[in-house]
Amino acid sequence: MQSQMLSVLIVDDEVPIREELRLVNWASHGAVLVGEAENGQDALDFCTDFVPDVVITDITMPKMDGIQLAHMLKSQFPEVQIIMLTAYSDFRYAKEAIKLGALDYLVKVLWSEEELASVLNKAREIIIREQLHKKNSREQLRFQQSNLFNQYLHAGSLTTNQFIAEMESAGILLSFPYRMAKLVVRVALEDILFLDRALQKLLSELEQLQNERFIWLPSKPGEYYLFLNNPSNDLSILSKQLEDIRSFLQNGILQHVSYISSEVDLFVLISHSFLEEKEILSRLKEMNYSAHYGFYENQQKVGVIDQFAYHSLNNEKTREIEKGMKAFLYNREKLTDFLQRDFYDWCTKNRFRPDEIKGLVAKWRMEWMKEVKGVAEVEVSQELAEATSLSQVIHVLTKELNTNENIEYKHRFEIRKAIDIIENKLGEQLTLSSVSEEVGLSPNYLSRLFREETGKSFNEFMTDLRMVKAIHLLKHSNLKVYEVAEKIGIPSYRYFSVLFRKWTGLTPKDFRKR
Repeated sequence: MQSQMLSVLIVDDEVPIREELRLVNWASHGAVLVGEAENGQDALDFCTDFVPDVVITDITMPKMDGIQLAHMLKSQFPEVQIIMLTAYSDFRYAKEAIKLGALDYLVKVLWSEEELASVLNKAREIIIREQLHKKNSREQLRFQQSNLFNQYLHAGSLTTNQFIAEMESAGILLSFPYRMAKLVVRVALEDILFLDRALQKLLSELEQLQNERFIWLPSKPGEYYLFLNNPSNDLSILSKQLEDIRSFLQNGILQHVSYISSEVDLFVLISHSFLEEKEILSRLKEMNYSAHYGFYENQQKVGVIDQFAYHSLNNEKTREIEKGMKAFLYNREKLTDFLQRDFYDWCTKNRFRPDEIKGLVAKWRMEWMKEVKGVAEVEVSQELAEATSLSQVIHVLTKELNTNENIEYKHRFEIRKAIDIIENKLGEQLTLSSVSEEVGLSPNYLSRLFREETGKSFNEFMTDLRMVKAIHLLKHSNLKVYEVAEKIGIPSYRYFSVLFRKWTGLTPKDFRKR
């Protein structure tokens, strides 16, 4: 497991080399590509705004070459790990760069995924080691606790008695009966690294505010274990304590990273009670599974792990709901109303597995296209397969019903008003809560309506508008890139650059040069 996610900046004046590096599956190496530059000066400017963990740089470049860049980085940002990209003819320069503090080098064109993995792991080891030296005693202790915890849970290298003894020596006392909790973040994969840093900072801040009445340990980006000192045996009291923690973090995210493009939600899973030592490992492993948290909008945010479980969709239940669906198969308006009301309520009440619900809807879609529309070959809906909520699943199907009837769909008044607010205040730090207050709806209800009416979350819709405006400003103004980012309500130059490249396939600077 690579719990230390690396942020990587690539620097090369040759477009084909940058394109080759873009295609790397960075996630498989425990890394994320956060930016690119075509010369050393641009790379240095990038690092002034956000310091990446690793810089992979060419040697021969205009304005500032890789040797000069390595010297400047080690002078200004000594924690950055530098990997040189070299041709055979540049070997002597690569050696010079290593003398200046570069970590290693890769040979252009000839480097392999294994070599890249090796140098990234080497960088990770050095970064972790240096971070450990810099952290205060609390963070050093957290690192020790996290390692012990993961050794016990994943590697099986400690017995239960050894684990308890080691955790006690590291400051965590497990008295029985005991319950622990797991904080899980629901957010798009490309945003997890940005959010992870903010959450770790917020968790440490809250830990200090509460005088270490709870201790948190990172598992991997987006997942954190919470240990409360002397947790109450009363589940309602414990749930309230954990809800307070969740609310503090959720509000902190809205305050510090409200510009994140994907919807962010936090869930806290409470373990079953540990009654004795031999139950510890089995209780921990019960919490170590992935689920579609947030598929149902009314899903509670804090609860015992059983309350987050989904039920299987059996034949009897399928026949029950299909009877209602088939009654309206040839009536578009009634079928749309059935999906948005009866089907939505039925799914929410029974909480079936999301993959089974999507499979059922995909089957209905195919039947409708063949029987009602007479389509012989029905293509698989990628939008349906990628849907992350029940409202989004229903929207995909109802949109096709309306599209195929050539009906112009008109958003309901509240959604039109919300869209007007977003368009008029795009440069401000808008949140779902602030817009819902102006519209006169609860945040949860507006969030559901947004998915039903547009097929996108509130944040996704707002991001689309921001990117459209960014494109216009880059084409028709002389504003600097960071000024464009501020104009559209994204104060982080680094996040804007990553988001823009994801949206257009180009960095803001490359887009402007076209």
